[in-house]
Amino acid sequence: MNIAEHHTKLPIWAMGLLTILFCVFTLSYEKYVSEQAQEKLDQHARIIADDLWNFNFNGAIEYLKLAADSNHYEKLAVISHNGELFQEISTSFPTPLESILIRIHLTSRVILVSQIVYNNNIIGWIEAVWIPETLYTHLFVFIFFQMILLAVLLYSRIVGEKVKLEHMVNERTNELTRSNSILKKQIEERIHAEEALRKSEEKYRFLAENIEDVIWTLNTDFQYSYVSPVAEKMYGWKPKELVGSEMDKILVPTSCTVFRQFLKEINVFEKNDFNPPQPAILELEIKHKNGSTIWCEVTISFLFDDISGFTGTMWVARNITERRIAQREREELQEKLERSKKMESLGLLAGGVAHDLNNVLSGIVSYPDLILLDINQDSPLRERIETIRDSGIKAAEIVNDLLTLTRRGVFSTQVLNLNTLVKEYISSQNTGR
Repeated sequence: MNIAEHHTKLPIWAMGLLTILFCVFTLSYEKYVSEQAQEKLDQHARIIADDLWNFNFNGAIEYLKLAADSNHYEKLAVISHNGELFQEISTSFPTPLESILIRIHLTSRVILVSQIVYNNNIIGWIEAVWIPETLYTHLFVFIFFQMILLAVLLYSRIVGEKVKLEHMVNERTNELTRSNSILKKQIEERIHAEEALRKSEEKYRFLAENIEDVIWTLNTDFQYSYVSPVAEKMYGWKPKELVGSEMDKILVPTSCTVFRQFLKEINVFEKNDFNPPQPAILELEIKHKNGSTIWCEVTISFLFDDISGFTGTMWVARNITERRIAQREREELQEKLERSKKMESLGLLAGGVAHDLNNVLSGIVSYPDLILLDINQDSPLRERIETIRDSGIKAAEIVNDLLTLTRRGVFSTQVLNLNTLVKEYISSQNTGR
């Protein structure tokens, strides 16, 4: 195709293209303006809802008058929920010119309706007769496109523009050459960066797969997004069994509660990447696949990015079950030691009290015997004195028990058959003879 043929066909496709663009613009703009008009009417409905509900009719009417004048409404009516006309406002629209345009169908009246809602209850409707002003915009755009077409026609007729066009092509070619060089350099840098990233991923993957600690990450919905292979060795769970599942699949309920309470205390969801919380260490109980539980010391780090803020947590868990058992044994031994010290102190106290009571009871036990030697067998005082002596003997037995406790003697109480004891005693006496 030579230059003359090119300039002959240029106005034809330019005219077709401008016509298509004008049609697309007209339809799009009409739709946009209609949506904006509907949104404004919805906004008016929301604004007057409070006034209508609170019987502030004057305020609502004044607002509707202003809205009708400013939004090019011919009429604006408010209808109650039962269909009765509450208020109708008429304006000076349409203008004489607009009336002519309406009659020749270059523009039209548009009916807009919006619900008046208060506390999710429909209390009425607002209806507007709207006269669009899009014709003026369409006319302006049409003139603008005609000017563009005229410019294209003039351009196609100027042969001298050929030199300018060639110059522009050369400049564009040079620019593309420079862009290609820059793009090539960026591609090389990207390749190097991807290679470095691949090596870094391999290194960290090797560490994650070979250390004894289990590493996993949780997203903001507390679902596992990554689990290191060591989890199968420690917990019996394969990584693919955990990824995508909820946190409580391997955490016991109490540990889940501890973790959620911890997040609530540090308010992590309102943090940003400029001030993230420090890593935390928690002791949590984890469910093994076989049903048993394992105590782990978990180091929790918080993950952030520049766009979303908090994106999840990374956990590094170490098995401390044996340490917990040893700690519990130490606590039990410490408790026994404390109890032993208390018993020793109690024994010392009991020993002192027992010796003091023995000094007192020696008179209570011995003097009644001396008195009984000096009184007759039929004396009425004899029974009372014997009661005093027996009570003293019982008290002495209690004191002896306290002394036994002081010496840490070992004794036991058993239920025995007295007949058996008597027979054994008689048998031993006969054998001795």
